[in-house]
Amino acid sequence: MAGERTFDVYWNVINRIHYDSTGTGLNRGLHPYVSFRENPIMTLHLVTDSDLTVYSAFDGAAGWQASTDSDFDAATGVMTKTVNANITKTGSGVWTIPLNADNTDYQTKISTNEELRDTQFEFQSLDGSGVVIGAIRMPFRCFGIIDDNNSVPPGISYPGYMEIDGSPSGKCLQIKNSEGVVLSTHCPPGVTC
Repeated sequence: MAGERTFDVYWNVINRIHYDSTGTGLNRGLHPYVSFRENPIMTLHLVTDSDLTVYSAFDGAAGWQASTDSDFDAATGVMTKTVNANITKTGSGVWTIPLNADNTDYQTKISTNEELRDTQFEFQSLDGSGVVIGAIRMPFRCFGIIDDNNSVPPGISYPGYMEIDGSPSGKCLQIKNSEGVVLSTHCPPGVTC
């Protein structure tokens, strides 16, 4: 999908530190993140030091998988999951991983929270039978969103909600209250609403 957010993650697997592309350590406020309904693409670089020396132990695996979650409860689904077929190895110690945060498990866990604390991203290497032979885990931020427009079905209004009306021009804007009463209508010059 065009227009998705892309970002690079440099993770020191030895000292468990996030780096930027110059090898500078990142504080928690700059750790990688995903927001509900988002589908960003992460490029994961596994390194061993601030010189960004490649960690190649996962290179020879038969496959990989990745997930993000806020708990270790097997009875609940993970917030994001990417299977081997969607992960691309782009170099030694480097993978491109699409993340899907537009799912009901993410929505259930984020609920009405701005952010879930202690969320983790896990990257696993797999043998030819799909058995996990290695795993790394890192802090990862998971956010809710302020306006989940997918939760408001078309034609439903709430205080302050703006909706394009059914005018032939499709350009008039109506502000309705929670009972559906039009509070105001705004039309561009030359358009009759």
